[in-house]
Amino acid sequence: MAIAVREELNSRRWEVTLRAAEVPGWRRRVGGVVAEWEAARGAEEAVLLGVTELLSNVLAHAGDPRCALTLRRVGTAVVVTVEDHSHRLPRILCPDPSDIDGRGLWLLHHMVEGRMGWWVVPTGKKIWFSCGPAPEDAR
Repeated sequence: MAIAVREELNSRRWEVTLRAAEVPGWRRRVGGVVAEWEAARGAEEAVLLGVTELLSNVLAHAGDPRCALTLRRVGTAVVVTVEDHSHRLPRILCPDPSDIDGRGLWLLHHMVEGRMGWWVVPTGKKIWFSCGPAPEDAR
């Protein structure tokens, strides 16, 4: 459920209280924005994977379903940021072929050629990634 939205020419921000059943809807909403922005070739696929992974991780690991999802257009690149209320930082591990879980961030890291990161804020953390041509400043 989106409780607040901010739309500007080159950015969108939603403050969300997530439910697992809503994650596919967020994929569609974000996909529509990325298509509208005419992002770089291949960016939409990585954005959709990344949004799905980060929102799913909020539900699985943050301990609080409230988060903020921000999309920013920088030229033809798209920068995605998810802010949650957990100070627990993600870890990108190379998954063992027999692992059932743990591939999402690893796969995203490779799809965005390492252009991702996170930082702690007073209320939790922000995780970002960038798709398309490398922007000067991903934050």
